[in-house]
Amino acid sequence: MRVNYYSCIFISLWLNMAQLGGQEEKEKTTALKDLLSRIDLDELMKKDEPPLSFPKTLEEFEYAFNDEGQLRHITTGEPFVFNYREDLHRWNQKRYEALGEIITQHVYKLLEKECNMTKEILPVDAAEDEPKSFIYLSEDALSNPDKLLVLIQGAAWSGRGSGPGG
Repeated sequence: MRVNYYSCIFISLWLNMAQLGGQEEKEKTTALKDLLSRIDLDELMKKDEPPLSFPKTLEEFEYAFNDEGQLRHITTGEPFVFNYREDLHRWNQKRYEALGEIITQHVYKLLEKECNMTKEILPVDAAEDEPKSFIYLSEDALSNPDKLLVLIQGAAWSGRGSGPGG
């Protein structure tokens, strides 16, 4: 009978300790979740990040288009490398976007110079404060009833996660 009595006390004591330990763990978990919810991950990522200032031209980025129209590093001949700085995904994304904007402007110049297209603002009668966009037209766009080619840009380089791994 004594063995059973001691066994019951031991089991009861063990269960109480386990419950207290579980409650302690719950409190620790809650405190940790609270702490993590107050951490601004964007700010934390910026802490050791280099400044977000990037070159303004392809040449300053040390890139150029080769004869096949491929973007290559001017020294190594390698294609664009997204992970230029390891463990700095946000910085790499911003670098990618800055280069993308330069390439967009480069393509616009090519459309005008190489393809003899003209940039037209739409709507043509837009007021100064009204939203506008633009299109490129060939010289005979309004007089050629036989052919029409429309190119629609699919995405902007505006920093909304548009990039490899972004």
